[in-house]
Amino acid sequence: MRRPMVALCVLGALSVMPATMAVGGPGKPPAKQGPTDPGPLSYEGENLAVNGATATDGTVVIQQMAQFGNQWSNNAQALWTPTKAGASLTTTLLVGMKVDAIYVFQIAYTKAPDYGQVQLFVNNKAVGASFDGYAPQVTYGGLVTLGTTILLKGPAWNQIRFTVTGKNPKSTGFYVGIDLMKYTPFVVAPGLTVPKSGLLDLIKKLP
Repeated sequence: MRRPMVALCVLGALSVMPATMAVGGPGKPPAKQGPTDPGPLSYEGENLAVNGATATDGTVVIQQMAQFGNQWSNNAQALWTPTKAGASLTTTLLVGMKVDAIYVFQIAYTKAPDYGQVQLFVNNKAVGASFDGYAPQVTYGGLVTLGTTILLKGPAWNQIRFTVTGKNPKSTGFYVGIDLMKYTPFVVAPGLTVPKSGLLDLIKKLP
């Protein structure tokens, strides 16, 4: 891939409706609104480059993607450049909800000739399977539904971690491209959102 171009700012990077969310880490103030019912959350990958995400290897920059097509949200992504398996990229979320709730996690990754395989962890729990980012050319990976996990209400911070698990034999590197993350409350019936409390048996049965 070409050397990434770094943007100075990201417009519309964080979309929150109707639940509220703060990103970055402990010490950063939560949203001004009071606690809300669990609702859908959307987080632009580019925020990882500007909100203090911590990488154990490599750097995180904003890469403009218009040269590769128009599928990328805001025409940009977060490009993380680890050099080996086992590297991790970590950020934290503070969600202004009334209760802990089960969320469905979806991520739009990018594929490329020098991209590796990456696993998402939420609060140290693996969510879904590892994603193989290899493709012969730069390709939009689309929104992938990884699975379900619990997001904790504030004041607890939720840890979001990406870990490189390896690479496709055809890939020349371990890079990771993240375009968009979406978190949607898991619903079992119209208008009914499943909270954490009292539903541990159900959680065990979730994919």
